[in-house]
Amino acid sequence: MQLVEAGLLDLHVPVTDYVPWFEVRSPFEPITAHHLLTHSAGLIMGMDFADDAVPPVWSLRGTSVGSAPGERFRYSNDGYKLLGLILETVGGKPWPDMLRERVLVPLGMDRTDPEITYDTAADIATPHQREANDRPSHRGRLLVRAPISISRTADGSIISTAKDMAAYARMLLNRGAHPGGRLLSEESFALMTTPHMTETGDHGVAYGYALDVFEVDGRAHIGHAGGMVGHYALLWCDMDAGVAAAMMVNGHGEREPSVRFALDAARAHVAGERLPMVPPAPDPLATPLAQELAGEYATADGSSILLKDDDGRLVALFGSVSGEVTLEPLGELWESHDGEPAFAVPSPDMDRFALGIERGPDGSVVALTHGPSRYLAAGAPATPEADPPVGADQVVGTFRNWNPWSPGFRVFVRAGRLWLASPSAEAPLTALRDGEWRLGDEHSPDRVAFDTIVNDRTQRAQYNAVSYARSFMD
Repeated sequence: MQLVEAGLLDLHVPVTDYVPWFEVRSPFEPITAHHLLTHSAGLIMGMDFADDAVPPVWSLRGTSVGSAPGERFRYSNDGYKLLGLILETVGGKPWPDMLRERVLVPLGMDRTDPEITYDTAADIATPHQREANDRPSHRGRLLVRAPISISRTADGSIISTAKDMAAYARMLLNRGAHPGGRLLSEESFALMTTPHMTETGDHGVAYGYALDVFEVDGRAHIGHAGGMVGHYALLWCDMDAGVAAAMMVNGHGEREPSVRFALDAARAHVAGERLPMVPPAPDPLATPLAQELAGEYATADGSSILLKDDDGRLVALFGSVSGEVTLEPLGELWESHDGEPAFAVPSPDMDRFALGIERGPDGSVVALTHGPSRYLAAGAPATPEADPPVGADQVVGTFRNWNPWSPGFRVFVRAGRLWLASPSAEAPLTALRDGEWRLGDEHSPDRVAFDTIVNDRTQRAQYNAVSYARSFMD
């Protein structure tokens, strides 16, 4: 926005005016910086983890957009990597240097680094993740140290402290102003916090320029969540009450309840009121769906699941597993193609896949899904199973690479359709032309292609232009 004010950047011209080598397969009009800022460019999320932005942005030429620019919200880290390259073009220097000069130094954020190196990360809190990162995470897996993700791309790569984040939040609360002047004009701040995209998939949350825009109890809020491997953060600003809270965690945790309580306490303090009592910690295994899902389910070949409601927890008894298993809601780290929640299955025999929910036209639960298995609810009408797609036997299996963000996925057939499941998502595959498959709905830009056939099995998968090799693991 500072560069826009200086007349160096136009948010509504094609991004190729600034990065002429950028390409993506698209039948639509050109992508602009406005589309990138609002996550409405139709680009993939981005899986090609690299130290610098050029390689993954270059790889976008091997991908497709899922919708016309400005039409749909779809979060894209690669879009923000491209924004960083635009900044470097018009600003004439590396974007981390620009961020230091234009934001960090004026705000006195002297403990914040806009790039992650082994030197800058030398004193960070130890990052944590669950072991066995090829399957949905659950509390039955040990916490282990996560690798440091070296990066300087503009979709993240920030190391900071609570004190420095408070200085940044104070500037946001003051709508761009700080004790030494203004970082940007009132008009630019208003444009940043305008709800440009109102349908984000998160109920009640709109998106401005790099900011969530929403209301809590009738008060205007802005903020954003984020994370690296082993670190997660959340910043919320209550613009009406003039208070903010930031939470940074060296591992995954439910951030929103803590930030809500911090804001409640801050508002009470400012108003001179009694501070709120600390609420009890929520049960991480509780789910509001426990009573609805309780019942019997079975596959066509006789495998069964019995789900019981144990005081708000779901307890499963699988016909193929001895003993009961308490299911674990996957929460915000799980992305479902149909918006339904899913559950981790903390059993060595069953934890490779999440347990999903399938609903009928009337909204009732008709089946549970678990990898290639579909368990029909007792009393639900059976449907004939379609034949698997041609060539499915060649591609079914596990594919892996070194990427800490997306280390692998499994491909399987369920109910006559090909599916792809990663540790954090599951979606159907739809055949396109030239051996390419679309992952998800008709507006998804995600693509996967399989090649290198040896012994009648594909040995490699190209997933959003990133290469994965077949693994011996099931």
